[in-house]
Amino acid sequence: MKNFEEILSNLFDSWFDGKHQLLEFEQLFTESKEIEDLKEELLPDFFDNLNQFYWNYFFMTIARLLDSHKQGQNTNLTLYTLSEILKENDKTEWKIVFDKTEKLKNKYNDIIKYRRKNLAHFDFEYSLGQKIFKTSTHIDEVNYFFDKMIELINLTNTIMGLKEKSSVIMRSAKYKGGRELIGILREYKKYSAQQCV
Repeated sequence: MKNFEEILSNLFDSWFDGKHQLLEFEQLFTESKEIEDLKEELLPDFFDNLNQFYWNYFFMTIARLLDSHKQGQNTNLTLYTLSEILKENDKTEWKIVFDKTEKLKNKYNDIIKYRRKNLAHFDFEYSLGQKIFKTSTHIDEVNYFFDKMIELINLTNTIMGLKEKSSVIMRSAKYKGGRELIGILREYKKYSAQQCV
């Protein structure tokens, strides 16, 4: 892979996007009773749907990033691409990165199965309730995945003699919305209360 710097940059962009989506999710779906009551009172169905959209995004992203680098005639940009870069550049550390990726894949196997059976397809038995998914995922597990992802990207960067990428996230204008939406709902509630007086 001659353009490995571009490939590493694209994987970093996937991480960056995922982390920002996670920040927005945490703004909207906090454990704050005041915010939960506000959402439930003003837009319960909207926030239920939004919650589902976010979870589907997280599951699809994690599962796609843990796909094989090569599948038949297709080549995927995944975490397995990192060990392929190292292998093609004769770096003996490729096995370390590969093993760490395999460990992540094993940890998130239920999400991979959920994507295959429920998001990518409507599996007959799961759709009819003849089979059910027996696990649940907490947002901390999504956070953990992205933490491990940046570790693997930076390990590969270091081995290839490149600078590590920062794992510090500043809110980008492209991703703003969660905190602002909650602020709008608070103002709307105040306005509605004044109209009722």
